[in-house]
Amino acid sequence: MGELDADIGEFELYTKIVAGKDISDTRWAKAARIPQPRIAELHGIVRLMKEEGLTQEEASKRMKRDCTHVKLDKLYRGLCNLLGEEYMAKSIESAIKHERNPRRRLQYKLRKLPAKLLPKVEAYLRQLHTESEQDVEGQSKKK
Repeated sequence: MGELDADIGEFELYTKIVAGKDISDTRWAKAARIPQPRIAELHGIVRLMKEEGLTQEEASKRMKRDCTHVKLDKLYRGLCNLLGEEYMAKSIESAIKHERNPRRRLQYKLRKLPAKLLPKVEAYLRQLHTESEQDVEGQSKKK
């Protein structure tokens, strides 16, 4: 499908948020408007990584499914429908405070942004990328 792969850690965060709530995978999938097997497949990727020590890429190949940004966005929106946007925003903010991986922190922050802000964020990231490439070129010319 050409969808971008995403870090499965975000799915694990969502399963922690759902834990202890009266929300089945079927109910979550319905709220997210995705087929229920997608959630089971993501659980399978996590299980293979933990039990067999596989990388996310290896586990995804074995399951013949990927964890993508599109799926995670739908799952996040589904949880917002079930638990409320305010509850999810607080849960994500708490996760950001405890997350050590800067890429995951950024991924969590992007997920909770309103869609109308994403083009501005994308333009800013493109600018940062261009500046970083120029910095690298400048440093390699000095050597």
